[in-house]
Amino acid sequence: MKGKIKKLFGFLFFISIFAFIVKLLQKIKSIIGISKSLPQYLQNILGEKPGFDLQLTLQKITITLTFSKETIEENEDIEKTVLDYIEEFYPTCGRNRFVIEIKEKDSEKSE
Repeated sequence: MKGKIKKLFGFLFFISIFAFIVKLLQKIKSIIGISKSLPQYLQNILGEKPGFDLQLTLQKITITLTFSKETIEENEDIEKTVLDYIEEFYPTCGRNRFVIEIKEKDSEKSE
């Protein structure tokens, strides 16, 4: 009896680890997809390809986008556009984990 219970718990442990790894790989695949497709999407929507930087930590994902001053002034809802895109095409990442930073190209050069 003890042997069967031990095997059952071992099997459940293995399945739990396997499910965790599969979810982690899905999130990594989604982040790679975001890094490849988001700049092109923003270029199609806003007319300017942004500078793009993605930083991944355990608790959050920071996306830094750099646009010209004119583009930022014309489109005040860039952050909402990015979050809607992520929610629609990459729901496995979780919208609340993202932090979007919008910067001007000119201010980045002067630093």
